[in-house]
Amino acid sequence: MKQKIKQIVYKTLKNSEKITGTDNIYIAKGGFWLGMNNFFQIIAGFLISVIFANLLDPSTYGQYKYIISILNILSIFSLPAINTTLVQAVARGNEGNLEKSFQVKLKWSCLGSLFAIILGIYYHWQGNNFLSLPLFLSAIFLPLLQSSNIYITFLNSRKLFSQQAKYTLINRLFFIVGILLTLFLTQKIIWIVFAYLFFNTLINFCLYLWTKNKIPHNQKTDPQSISYGQHLSFLSLIGNFASYLDKILIFHYLGSVPLAIFSFALSPIIQINGILNNLPILTVPKLAQRSIKDIKQTLFKRIAQTFLLGIVIAFFYFLLIPYFFYFFYPQYTSSIYYSKIMAILIVLSLPLFYLGSIVQSKITLYPKKWLYLSPLRSIILIILSIWLIKQFGLLGAIESRAIFLILGYIFFFISWKLFLDKENR
Repeated sequence: MKQKIKQIVYKTLKNSEKITGTDNIYIAKGGFWLGMNNFFQIIAGFLISVIFANLLDPSTYGQYKYIISILNILSIFSLPAINTTLVQAVARGNEGNLEKSFQVKLKWSCLGSLFAIILGIYYHWQGNNFLSLPLFLSAIFLPLLQSSNIYITFLNSRKLFSQQAKYTLINRLFFIVGILLTLFLTQKIIWIVFAYLFFNTLINFCLYLWTKNKIPHNQKTDPQSISYGQHLSFLSLIGNFASYLDKILIFHYLGSVPLAIFSFALSPIIQINGILNNLPILTVPKLAQRSIKDIKQTLFKRIAQTFLLGIVIAFFYFLLIPYFFYFFYPQYTSSIYYSKIMAILIVLSLPLFYLGSIVQSKITLYPKKWLYLSPLRSIILIILSIWLIKQFGLLGAIESRAIFLILGYIFFFISWKLFLDKENR
């Protein structure tokens, strides 16, 4: 019976390739554990949002999201691009880069702690201990929190997707239980941030140690890979800052409650995008094996397919999201209006997942000068966010995100004509 089911599934996937024009067998095999990993993350993210929505008042939640946004910006000092270069290093047999990457990220993350202390002093000087104390606390945990998550990338680079999914499940369950207990005991922002930092740091560090000591790997290292990761991290500094700037600006111009409303309006969009995170992981290796000429033959077909899929998802999202909020987020029904408008972000995002995969797979064809120009899109986003949010509030934040996505298409096709399409000339 089991073998028959396998044959039916195989034939169904094989026959469907005529319609989709993709290797569905490859996607099914490679995507199962990646899909499980994303599933655990999405379910965990959803449960955490429900817990916060029903146990925490909007003002405190807005303060919490503001602090987390600051921590996400400060994470740039942990050199996140080293995670990307670790994949390449392990592929070349330099598995000892796991420990080396951890050490380098730990050292540089201390700079993020320094900035957290400076911000804490600023808010203390302003008489705002609700924000200063959590920032001082963050400075203690930040280096270990940001460096120990390197284990996830290592498991991914070794194609140990089943272990990665299991570790994700352990990680998120541990955090959910911890944050739930905290919110039942107190609603003070200092303890909520402590719970976030403590539980995430503890489980990440334990799983890093387990990966380091229990997953067999050689001790060969590639210092050049580390150096390249540092370089790419500095280039992405502006992009990382721009990604979280809208939340900082909303808190600054509008306050903590509007930030809570915006965060919950955006939350379902983030969860949907999380489902699609497997696309680049699965498509980049395939695209890397294909020539630009081959990619060009199906380029606009793929854009049309993903665009139409985005329209379908956005349509049902628009219809169902009110019921979702009434049932799960009853305190945030005011978010429904903004979340409906955000459906346009789904339509614009989907094709960019595929276009981004093309860029990643052909990154070596880009000259260095273009990589230095890549932060220009983020700079435009920063300028737009400051102006639009100040002028139009939460609608301005949505507009800036939509314009940022549209700029992604413009930048892709400019780079396609200038660099990638040269192979056909």
